[in-house]
Amino acid sequence: MGGVITLGAGGATAVLASLGRRPSRRVVAIAVVVPFLAVGGLIGLDLLTSGGAHLTRSVVHGNGVGDLLDIVKRRLIISASGLARVSTAITCGIGLVVVYLGLRNRDRIFAPLRDQPIFMAGIWGAFAATVVGTLANDSGPLIFEAGLWLLVFATGYARSRPEPRSMAPQRSPQTAQDSGVAAGLVG
Repeated sequence: MGGVITLGAGGATAVLASLGRRPSRRVVAIAVVVPFLAVGGLIGLDLLTSGGAHLTRSVVHGNGVGDLLDIVKRRLIISASGLARVSTAITCGIGLVVVYLGLRNRDRIFAPLRDQPIFMAGIWGAFAATVVGTLANDSGPLIFEAGLWLLVFATGYARSRPEPRSMAPQRSPQTAQDSGVAAGLVG
């Protein structure tokens, strides 16, 4: 279930970011509903096929809202226990700072990618999938770590692309004759 919510949120955000304009409230509302529709579709498929998945057994056949809240509470506790590993806790702490600084300085960081709206839509989709996946899965810290590293690598890859020739500074070629250094035998 967490994967369906994660991918639905990432895909919906990427679509919103690819519009090229500020989305209307209606479009944002539709994008917010998409992950829930995906979960509903997953439950419907399980009921249709009599699969008996954990989601269907615990949510659909549960004993009301109290059981649902109990499931959410247990999943949050399981997710938080992932921070027990010191390396995971440190990575997540540093990651939160990196994400904050990245969001704060996004215009400068992604300035070389202004002419790549599809790549930027992918970055926004991956960011949303990381945030939503962290909150929607019982392995939240692991999802955050993986998403963080992938976003850092994607950003580094995109920023390392060579500038187009027209943007590169023009240098006049110098020959040995006019460079002030005479070409001759060394040694």
